[in-house]
Amino acid sequence: MHIRSILQTKAFDNKTTVLQYLVKVIRLTNKDVLKFQEEIQYVVFAKSVAMERLLTFTKQLCQDSRIIAETASKQGDKYRTCATDPKQKIIDVKSQRSSVKELRQMATFIDEKDVPIGKTDTTHFERFALFAKLELQKALGVIKEANQTYISMLEYFGEDTKTPAPDFFGVICQFIDAFDLTSVLVERDEEMKLKEARRALAKEAK
Repeated sequence: MHIRSILQTKAFDNKTTVLQYLVKVIRLTNKDVLKFQEEIQYVVFAKSVAMERLLTFTKQLCQDSRIIAETASKQGDKYRTCATDPKQKIIDVKSQRSSVKELRQMATFIDEKDVPIGKTDTTHFERFALFAKLELQKALGVIKEANQTYISMLEYFGEDTKTPAPDFFGVICQFIDAFDLTSVLVERDEEMKLKEARRALAKEAK
């Protein structure tokens, strides 16, 4: 049964909702389950995550990082050629030195000895581009795994696998709110019935 259906469908007596019936059964069998929302308290944050958009955006960043890495490699090759061949002249030496200085100040995050590209004397730009590329690939892997887990969860709840995360978790939040309200109403109703029963017993005792 879909979560939305639980909030709306009537039970066998056509008066009690399925949610009210569910709460009554839980109160009789295992009251600890009534606190289930404490275990999924981060749902409210998940509601704001646009999984598909995040996946698309990260894929685009990975593509961009590959282009940057290729550009860095070409520029690095030119730099190494100029450094080893006296015949090669660098145009605008002042500007070139300024660019090199900026690159040396850039946080590359990867030491030259750890660069797995089979080159020596790699530039800061190359190492930075490689680091960015590797980190984005890791991020993409994590996001893909999270997306697959999300799809499996949708299948478990009988929802359309194309349902956006904000919509699904929004319904979960609605369910939690409705469950809490129903729990209060059911408890209040049971207390009233108990009081009425006690009054009836007291009246019979007289």
